[in-house]
Amino acid sequence: METLDDTQLLREYAGQGSEAAFGVLVSRRIGLVYSAALRQVRDPHLAREVTQAVFIILSNKAGKIKDKPNLVGWLVKTAHYAALAQRRAASRRSRHEQEAQLQSEIEIQSPGAVPLWDQISPCLDAALNRLGEKDRQAVLLRFFENKSLAEVGYSLGSGEDAARMRIKRALEKLRRFFLKRGVVSTSALIGEAISSNCLQAVPIGLAATVTATTAKGSAVAASTLTLVKGTLNIMAWIKTKTAILIGAGAAVASAAILTLQQQEEQNRSEEQQIRAQENQIRSQERQANLTVAGREQLENQMNQLRAQQNQLRAAQSNLYEQDPNPFAHPSQQVSPFTKVRIENGKALVTYAGSEFELNSVHGVSTADILDFCRRQYKDRWQKRFSEDLVEVLEQMGHSLNGEHTVSLVLIDPTTGKTTTVDQAVMTEKNRQSVHEALTDAP
Repeated sequence: METLDDTQLLREYAGQGSEAAFGVLVSRRIGLVYSAALRQVRDPHLAREVTQAVFIILSNKAGKIKDKPNLVGWLVKTAHYAALAQRRAASRRSRHEQEAQLQSEIEIQSPGAVPLWDQISPCLDAALNRLGEKDRQAVLLRFFENKSLAEVGYSLGSGEDAARMRIKRALEKLRRFFLKRGVVSTSALIGEAISSNCLQAVPIGLAATVTATTAKGSAVAASTLTLVKGTLNIMAWIKTKTAILIGAGAAVASAAILTLQQQEEQNRSEEQQIRAQENQIRSQERQANLTVAGREQLENQMNQLRAQQNQLRAAQSNLYEQDPNPFAHPSQQVSPFTKVRIENGKALVTYAGSEFELNSVHGVSTADILDFCRRQYKDRWQKRFSEDLVEVLEQMGHSLNGEHTVSLVLIDPTTGKTTTVDQAVMTEKNRQSVHEALTDAP
């Protein structure tokens, strides 16, 4: 069995029900899956559960993917989806538990003292998931499986030089991804950090437990089964391009069909156009020589634009309801903070129960965000900055890509000490607290 490759082992299990083949496959790849899980959930117990869920899904789908040539890529991607489902479940914890976790996160060292691996590992799997299939496979083969360039090229159906160039381009894409999240490094150092740290020691007995609960059908914890279900929901959504029919003739086969993603992008584009027209109308309203009739005409135009905007938002809500993936459209009404106030041109935020000066969010300086809000939202700039931070960042071109966490750089107003938080959890409850604090402010 040990001499068989991954695909052959999976075929043995799918075709013959060979527990031995599945056991060898688990032993061979459990380090890869557990390490990917640990990078993302940051908790050994949860990482064990994610690992178990991944191999349960592999067992269930063995017949469908038995001929897949790149099982390593499938395992890493499935671990990413399972970690997303786990983090989604974890976000439902009580506020007290969440703040306790956040308080522990905030003890992180200042940015300059944090090792590169500690900076990139929490979002490495999201970055890998953004790469093209061959780029991702090249990185996994080279750095996760320690293959030579010649072996990478052979696996990809190319030569050694082509493999070298592909890996170089892939590392540069990763570097740019991390740079947007405030991590400044080089492609070479990122590759070295991945190669040295990507595989972690697997807890003793985990491989045997995983094999027993999958191939041998032993009892599985209810929380693990729930995690499997959540992961499969995410995988199903990503695989299936849900289509919708446009217009009243939705039942007509010849009607135009757009995927949910395409329709959402079109809605966002139309709403941006409406906002541009609103800004133009506001500029015209400030003209000193504007007649009463002219002002009424502009007001009518503004009301029409607002009606269009409401229709777009209603359509967008309908699209979200059709989407089974809870991560496809995370609410933009979320925040990592429980209170936000502006004082002397600085943003002071309450995070994990303490007040800090906000230096940057998602790698974007607070000064740039405030300047954008003042220009874009005029007299509503403070409210938009405080309550709608996710939407503001997206309009600035810094999308969070559906993540429920964001990186922060905070400054202690008393000591001046700088603290970085790689994964500050954003919740609707926090955002509601921000809203209430603004409402109650004199």
